[in-house]
Amino acid sequence: MFTNRVGRRIDKISALQRMLRPAAAEAGIDWPVGFHTLRHTCASILFAEGRNAVQVQRWLGHFSPDYTLETYVHLLEDGVGMPISSMR
Repeated sequence: MFTNRVGRRIDKISALQRMLRPAAAEAGIDWPVGFHTLRHTCASILFAEGRNAVQVQRWLGHFSPDYTLETYVHLLEDGVGMPISSMR
């Protein structure tokens, strides 16, 4: 998913320790940040933009839209289709 300057895959642990967690700390995020956080943020933005479950499923690479809905149904409770600018 992520590559270094020479095109090799970045080690997950290294990326977490050297890049993602320091960036989260600098941003003042006080919960554990991992790669699932990035996927969840992506799903949140897509649903907020009004994308449907099939579109989000394809974007995230899930095997079915049902799985996407089961995983992210809590994003659909309030504010679906609400512009990103109003979420801030």
